[in-house]
Amino acid sequence: MEVLDPEHSGINLFDENWKIYSRNSGHTGHFIGNNAEVTDSMITDGCVVKGTVKHSILFGGVIVEEGAVVEDAVVMGDTVIKRGAKVTHCIVAEGVTVGCDAVIGEKPAEDVTGDVATIAPGVTIGDRAVIGPKAMVYNDVEEGQEQC
Repeated sequence: MEVLDPEHSGINLFDENWKIYSRNSGHTGHFIGNNAEVTDSMITDGCVVKGTVKHSILFGGVIVEEGAVVEDAVVMGDTVIKRGAKVTHCIVAEGVTVGCDAVIGEKPAEDVTGDVATIAPGVTIGDRAVIGPKAMVYNDVEEGQEQC
């Protein structure tokens, strides 16, 4: 996630001499709701953000519902993060559904880089499920289940 902070990463994503090219997603422009909070993040085409996104990258078509929080995360395309979910310090592949009030990952202590939770493509994380900071999830997680 340090790449979003050119002061500390040494990389300037907006340097005209070092362009980043991507394919066109075919999505419409992104939408940021009136009550949404977006800080130090990259939000691409087709995203709908009604919750909170901090220091993260959202690929095309990601939906962050009202009350959801995404922080220090990379979220691939067409993922839905439902209301009340908390997605922190993790990488979420494309086509994932994160249920209401689910928790994925954990922000490490200030002096530690910490582990990054990863969620495979197409996985559904059930409502109120908890995914630990070291977890690598390849299969659906049922409602209320915990996976470390």
